Amino acid sequence: MTPEEEAELYAEIGRRLRAARNATGLSLAGVAAASGGEWKAYTVCSWELANRRPLIHAIIGLAQFYGVPPETLIPGFEGPDVPVVDLLGVLHHYDAAAVHVAALRAAI
Repeated sequence: MTPEEEAELYAEIGRRLRAARNATGLSLAGVAAASGGEWKAYTVCSWELANRRPLIHAIIGLAQFYGVPPETLIPGFEGPDVPVVDLLGVLHHYDAAAVHVAALRAAI
């Protein structure tokens, strides 16, 4: 994947995050309030604008919060023939491992 393709992927994820939020009728401040602060308005906004890139566990968490299937937020995984749950599980473990590796590197 080229840097341009990756940027477009996250821009599309951002558009889908915003559409899912708008479907709930919540503003960014409303998301922060309704989630009890779990989801910060600034962070969600930065993902929607593709200024920052959400990890898969954040995408899954917001999908659950918004009440939409996670695969609707990830381009290319909308089809019924794609085992999205399996893919998301693998990616979730990859993200979790990356967090642990980063912590280990910081400790060294």
